[in-house]
Amino acid sequence: MFRNLGDMAGLLTQAKKFEKEMKDLNERLGWARVEGDAGGGMVRVVCNGRQDVLSVEIDPAIVDPSETAMLEELILAAVNTARRKAQELAKEEMEKLARDMGVPPGLLTRGAMGA
Repeated sequence: MFRNLGDMAGLLTQAKKFEKEMKDLNERLGWARVEGDAGGGMVRVVCNGRQDVLSVEIDPAIVDPSETAMLEELILAAVNTARRKAQELAKEEMEKLARDMGVPPGLLTRGAMGA
């Protein structure tokens, strides 16, 4: 009846370790930086690894009131590029964590990263 208690204790220990590793990973992703640009660098967007947009930089040479539609498109393209890079970074870090903890490849990233 009690022979599986050791296995349960081991699983609980592993789960607590995994929870701490996930918290640490989330913190590291918050400090990571990825950049997206559009229009040959005229618009730059920086995101962290959690996909939060941290900054938008616009080359003053392209700010012309008659060109707002183009500017909006460039900002959209730069934000999406930075966001994709942030997703890739998060996926890589999740896969590394899973590999280090012995979790089968793809198990965490399938549901956790929206893939």
